[in-house]
Amino acid sequence: RRALIEAGWPPERAPVAGNATVDPGRSSAAWLRPNSAHPLVWRLAVTGGPCAGKTSGMASLRQQLQDRSGGSLAVFVLPELATILFDRGVMSSGTFANYVVAEYRAFAELGSFMQIALEELWAEGAEAALSTTPGARRAVLLGDRDAIDPKAFSRPIDPTQPVTWPE
Repeated sequence: RRALIEAGWPPERAPVAGNATVDPGRSSAAWLRPNSAHPLVWRLAVTGGPCAGKTSGMASLRQQLQDRSGGSLAVFVLPELATILFDRGVMSSGTFANYVVAEYRAFAELGSFMQIALEELWAEGAEAALSTTPGARRAVLLGDRDAIDPKAFSRPIDPTQPVTWPE
């Protein structure tokens, strides 16, 4: 919200969603800023534990951003990669029951690559959509988590062993 106000939005039009807080020692512009590869796309990751209200909050935030921007923002929601994978049976459908270390390592490593690729794909799509969305000057990409967020929910991999990347 603060980043939008700093960018010139009237405070009464800047959206408010839930009890979100921002570290006061850090500029709010760091939380909502364009990626250098896609300068017209602002990325915002919504994080939190399971059933914390991320999906509901993003629906509300998406609607508020669209309504209060007067059409100047095109808002897109990036799905959570873990949900996509778990719904298809990966890691025992997310229960991690009877998991094998090699399977978990592949899930942790390759899941990060997939998340980054998914974020990039959505950013490219959002940027391309700007040319066909009348009045939209910028796109906002709301991510249900982001590439670093799964670290908070990961089981540790043996730190004495090197992490190898598939060739």
